Amino acid sequence: MVAPLLPGWPVLFFSHNRWFALVLLGIVGSLVLAWGSSELPRRSALVREKARSLAREKELREELQRAYEERDRLYQEQAQAALTDTVTGLLNHRAFMQRLDEAIARGQTERSGFLLVFLDVDHFKTINDTWGHLAGDEVLRQVAERLRTALHAGDVAARYGGDEFALILDDVPITRAHEEGERLRRIIQSPPYSGPGLGEPTTEVSVTTSIGVAAYGIHGTQPNRLIDQADQAMYQAKLAGRDCVRVTGARTTFPGQMV
Repeated sequence: MVAPLLPGWPVLFFSHNRWFALVLLGIVGSLVLAWGSSELPRRSALVREKARSLAREKELREELQRAYEERDRLYQEQAQAALTDTVTGLLNHRAFMQRLDEAIARGQTERSGFLLVFLDVDHFKTINDTWGHLAGDEVLRQVAERLRTALHAGDVAARYGGDEFALILDDVPITRAHEEGERLRRIIQSPPYSGPGLGEPTTEVSVTTSIGVAAYGIHGTQPNRLIDQADQAMYQAKLAGRDCVRVTGARTTFPGQMV
């Protein structure tokens, strides 16, 4: 700006590289400043849009993850409900048969044994007739709860049907069949039952069971054979007077008697 006012300014301008560089730098700086002032808002808008897009994408991924988790939870609940008895919370008949097949397959592979126990609530019809079916369901629930406390690791308990329960006692030898049956009988029998539907709050109901036991490998190696043997033993216990244990192949036992 000063150069034109000076005599001989073209020579002065072009003869001094420093002035030329400064002017050129000023021009370039102006251009850069003009580009930056116009480009910066656009770039800022793009950055903000990208941030919003990433945030939305994260939200969608989280929503999708929650949907997958909810789907898995519902599937597990449905699968569990399909294998669980609604009254007792134990395995149902279908699930028990699957577990029995698994126990037999394991026994064949590992050369191990187990006891199949059938358990029937004595005079259950009388309970239903006296106090009603809701009371009968309460008795079944309490029987199931006592069975849970009696189980060891690897054991299985199920409501086989009606007032009949079935158990798989894992890795228990035939020599302990009567002992285990008696243990279950005492756990279920004592203390007396009380609860919703069973008369007044102070009313106590005595519940006994007839128990039949069969041993895998000794009384059969196939599901139908084992079930038939345990069921027959339970029937023999009922014929023997109920409230007792009968082991397949042994004589009928009465309460308090040993096999």
